[in-house]
Amino acid sequence: MTPYRFLDHTADLRIEVEADTLAGLFVEGAAALFDITAGIESVRIREFREVRASGDDAGELFVDWLRELLYCFTGEGMLFSRFEIMVLSETEILARCGGEPFIGRRHEVKCEIKAVTYHGLEITRCGEKFRASVVFDI
Repeated sequence: MTPYRFLDHTADLRIEVEADTLAGLFVEGAAALFDITAGIESVRIREFREVRASGDDAGELFVDWLRELLYCFTGEGMLFSRFEIMVLSETEILARCGGEPFIGRRHEVKCEIKAVTYHGLEITRCGEKFRASVVFDI
């Protein structure tokens, strides 16, 4: 089960993810995105793709990472359920993402995410944990 939770938001969808490492935070954010979109448990690993994003800081990088993944779904019809971070710096992420193309008879769009926003974006370190909150435009 993906460790994310919904936070109150007036019109869009705000979530919070938590992980032991910064890389884990990026994995959990990606897993939450696909779980909310189509249910990550229905996504089989049939192929892998490399996904890259960049940003000026951790927050921008997190948003751009999720935007790249959202494009993989909305623009290319790909769903992912496995995320292996290969490179993570303050300004760049490269990951190997495993999944399959959207198949209408097996997958169902649970929630249409239109965009990942900077509104309410927070990335913090709380003791030994990293935490991020982000708003999805739905």
